[in-house]
Amino acid sequence: MRVVLGVIIITFLLSSLAWSQENIVKLTLNESIEQAIKNNLDLKISEVQFQEKESDIAGKESSFNLKVDLEGAPASWEGEEINNLNYKPEAKISANLLTKSGTTYSFSIQGGKEEDEGLKKTSLSLTLNQKILPSPKLSSSYLSLEKAFLDIKSSKLSLKEQRNSLRVEVKTGFYNVLKQRRKIELKKLSLEQAKKNITIIEDKLKKGLANELDLLNTQMNVISAKEVLFQNQNQLKRYLMDFKNLLGIDFHIKVKLIEESEYDYESLKIDLDQAIEEALRNRVEVKQQKLAIEACQLDLALANTKSSPSLDLSGGYSYATHEGLPNTDKGDYKVSLIFGIPLLDGGESKAEVKGAKEKLRESQLNLKKFERDITTEVQKYLLNLQEGEGQIDVLRVSKEKYQEDFNIAQERYFRGLITKDELREKEINFKQAQIDLFNALLDYELVKSELLKSLGREL
Repeated sequence: MRVVLGVIIITFLLSSLAWSQENIVKLTLNESIEQAIKNNLDLKISEVQFQEKESDIAGKESSFNLKVDLEGAPASWEGEEINNLNYKPEAKISANLLTKSGTTYSFSIQGGKEEDEGLKKTSLSLTLNQKILPSPKLSSSYLSLEKAFLDIKSSKLSLKEQRNSLRVEVKTGFYNVLKQRRKIELKKLSLEQAKKNITIIEDKLKKGLANELDLLNTQMNVISAKEVLFQNQNQLKRYLMDFKNLLGIDFHIKVKLIEESEYDYESLKIDLDQAIEEALRNRVEVKQQKLAIEACQLDLALANTKSSPSLDLSGGYSYATHEGLPNTDKGDYKVSLIFGIPLLDGGESKAEVKGAKEKLRESQLNLKKFERDITTEVQKYLLNLQEGEGQIDVLRVSKEKYQEDFNIAQERYFRGLITKDELREKEINFKQAQIDLFNALLDYELVKSELLKSLGREL
């Protein structure tokens, strides 16, 4: 019985361990970025909005596609008296095509039957209208389509920039977790040291070398160290919650981040003028603002057409016949040159032109502001990168110094020249130096990523 019970317990423990292992997601930095690109909800929403804009363009392009309609009235009666109605069924098919060159083709054919005379009548018409002035490319339909194309280009740039920003956010979140884990390790050492200090003070108290106040202060140090550790552990939980939300991972799932075996930095050698030139050429904000200027120019062109003369060429042919009646076939040709001049609109078109010019001027100024801000931003990131390199060099020397100090302390401890508490103090100093260097290396990587993003490069 005991053997069976033991087997059941072992099986349960092993299955629980396997289940817990299955619910732990292990991620490297690159895997985290891939996960975020695939599952981040904000990015998914932006992708859906982009698809909606593509559908909107398809709708605007349909304005220049052939349209055909069929109308029929198979049950139709007509007459002067309600008790003497004649059966007159009718059918009509019409087609319409507007081209981007400003030509409109219209075609219709209509047929019907007059019951009292038993006659079938048919009529046909073909009309062509060509816009001459203003330019056909200044029509509202054409400009609306062109603006939609500009908008889709801008949205595509925004989507690309959002993915780039997400990569930086993931890297920041990933590094925050790693830094916080090391910080917690250091706080645990500090707590252990504080607890051992109580034992030391209690021993001194028995020998009369310390008083109750010393013991109380030491106990308060332990409480404070526990509180600091608790706060840092909670901060780690917050970082992990934000990180999982960023990656689209359910909060129930445990995540274990796999860091690299060793972190070091590669200096980024780039000339300031080249960096600024690259940023102004590649930055999404600059490209989008140039697209916005193009859209404003289209609006201004459309506003100008409303106060300009118009000239259209129109031509058509119509034909009608009554089957069964002689000499009823009739065909007509018509050609017209239509000229229009807007005389008075109460100043509406003038106000619209003025508004379009002001909007264009505003967009041009925004472009200059973007270029100036980007220039300043690149300079700041380059300075931060240089400072980071200098800080890493200093902290690397500092770490080597504290490591040597800790090694010497270990030798002295083994020889009985210092106490274990003094050795622990040297160990904590060395750990702190390691963490400072580790944090500086990660911060340098983040600054480098921000700089590359500022240059418009894809991360």
